[in-house]
Amino acid sequence: MKALLVGQAPSRRSDGKEAFPKGARSAKRLSTLIGGDVRRLFDAENLLDRWPGKAGKGDSFPIEIARKKAIELLETDRHDILILFGRKVAEAFGLGDARWFEERRIGRRSLYAVPHPSGINLWWNDRTNVEKARRFFEEVAREGNGNVYCGNEA
Repeated sequence: MKALLVGQAPSRRSDGKEAFPKGARSAKRLSTLIGGDVRRLFDAENLLDRWPGKAGKGDSFPIEIARKKAIELLETDRHDILILFGRKVAEAFGLGDARWFEERRIGRRSLYAVPHPSGINLWWNDRTNVEKARRFFEEVAREGNGNVYCGNEA
């Protein structure tokens, strides 16, 4: 069973609801990271079906709408592993305090908060961080059973 990548919302340049569409900067980063097409290896959905607009330096994020979608995703039986991109998405699932790549369990599901793959996230500028992420995503794509690398290890 494929893991589910959970994003915030389509970008302002996206023409639809598709999460991590081919050609998008985030999808390219992830595909390069794992050495394969991210959409072939993982399922993907956004919590919001359209770009919510700007708020200060970042994007607006209607948390109540996102929480409703998070509950819907947890109520489905399609995925045992959910990978939550960014703090806002993790917060929608009740995991706002999670460390990156730390496994949290909700029922039988394993949830992992990971840094948002956008170009403005400076976390990705550190090669050590990129290597942690690469190993994590490769393991999830290969195993798909919850026995994944935890990036918090030394």
